[in-house]
Amino acid sequence: MKFRRRDRHKSPLSRPSPPARRMTMIALVVGAVALGGLAGHIATGGSMGGLLRPFGSVGVALTSVTRPFAICGMAFGNDCVVDGDTIDFKGERIRMVDYDAPEISEPRCASEYVRGQQAKLRLLELLNSGRVEIRPSGARDWDKYGRRLRLVLVDGRSVGDTLIAEGLAWPWEGHRHAWC
Repeated sequence: MKFRRRDRHKSPLSRPSPPARRMTMIALVVGAVALGGLAGHIATGGSMGGLLRPFGSVGVALTSVTRPFAICGMAFGNDCVVDGDTIDFKGERIRMVDYDAPEISEPRCASEYVRGQQAKLRLLELLNSGRVEIRPSGARDWDKYGRRLRLVLVDGRSVGDTLIAEGLAWPWEGHRHAWC
């Protein structure tokens, strides 16, 4: 006869909290979706070698890509969405110059956080929907946080214009907007 170990002696830290389990599940679902998209791209005739077609470096001239982006921290690779107005591309952090999306890293209220997550997911969807062009902004090259300042277009249209039209961003006016 086997004796069962009693759970009452377990530390409360030995089991993840419900929010931690929920975040793990979300990460797994997003990762599965990203892998499914990549598999679909390859299955429909795409190849890993032909996904990048540069016209110059990110820092100097126009870059055009059709390879998939992911949410940063949830997939392997260099090209990912940080938040609604920032991406990582080819090892560089890029801040879009023409709009401001709600903050998710330091939101002022729950509403801003929710809208920021919506903007981040919509930006990911836009970047994976067509040919992405990353252009110098014409103004400054860097912001005060060390991010490259760039205009990002999908199939010739600014992602900022789309997010603004959908109520997920404001035109950039040199300061953060109130989302609360």
